[in-house]
Amino acid sequence: MPAREVALARLRRPWGRRGELLAELLTDWPEQRLAPGARYVAERPDGTRREVVVRGWRRLGGRDLVALEGVDGIGEAEELAGAVLLAVSAELPDLAGGEPCQADLPGLRVELPGGRPVGVVTGVEEAPGGDLLVVRLDGGGEALVPLAPAITLEIDPRAGRVVIDPPEGLLDPARAQPAGPGRAGRGRRR
Repeated sequence: MPAREVALARLRRPWGRRGELLAELLTDWPEQRLAPGARYVAERPDGTRREVVVRGWRRLGGRDLVALEGVDGIGEAEELAGAVLLAVSAELPDLAGGEPCQADLPGLRVELPGGRPVGVVTGVEEAPGGDLLVVRLDGGGEALVPLAPAITLEIDPRAGRVVIDPPEGLLDPARAQPAGPGRAGRGRRR
């Protein structure tokens, strides 16, 4: 199975003369993910890739700026405009508190207490009342499972599973929606 990559930031355009880039963050933890010395791959819109090392990240007037080693002027920064910073998910250090990230959830097996399989997580949706796991049910269709402590009892990405205790009817095939590619995972980002 190939390593799964996650996007951490989209580099927009040069900012100033010292090689910083205006960035659209795709992570909720820039202090940890964009710390000096972090190594990632910058993938340009044309598909070319190069390894980069973060020199720093800062917020200036509501804008996020990223500095990379070896990118010291406008010309070098322009070469990376439009690129996406990618990391191998398994190589990212765990976040403080050990809370799993959205990128860790797709592909996890969903089980009931006792180990009975239910399906597989295909994404996460953000909803006004809280995030929802999108679960492709083994019997067909999909269900939206609230990421609430009373229902989602355990999330263990290392073991590859989520244990849920659903209320009656939540996984009922008659209520399940057809599974499809139309659901995009959103919510807590990597």
